[in-house]
Amino acid sequence: MKNIPTKLFLVIGEDVENETDFNDLDHEYVSWCENKINENDVEYVLASTPSMESQWIDVNERLPELKDADEKGYIIGWDKMQRESHKCSFADVCQMRMRFTHWMPLPKSPTN
Repeated sequence: MKNIPTKLFLVIGEDVENETDFNDLDHEYVSWCENKINENDVEYVLASTPSMESQWIDVNERLPELKDADEKGYIIGWDKMQRESHKCSFADVCQMRMRFTHWMPLPKSPTN
């Protein structure tokens, strides 16, 4: 499918209180929109997009640096021998380019 929005808002109306149970809403008045309309609209984000797949960085294009790693020096490396991704140090990817062909930064840690 083409042109899928990466984020949508569930538009529930400006007079609906935060504590309202979704199942109690009159669903005839609930809709979706690409833009936030009301303060209490709920944001939904597409879980997998082509842009996420393109986050892999080829080691021939750019090697990871310390600034790309998390606070302990880790990134995600694609191990072509085992055909899977691993949490590994950025230095491992730099030193073992025959084994690791691609890399990406780890996602940010949750805040709560």
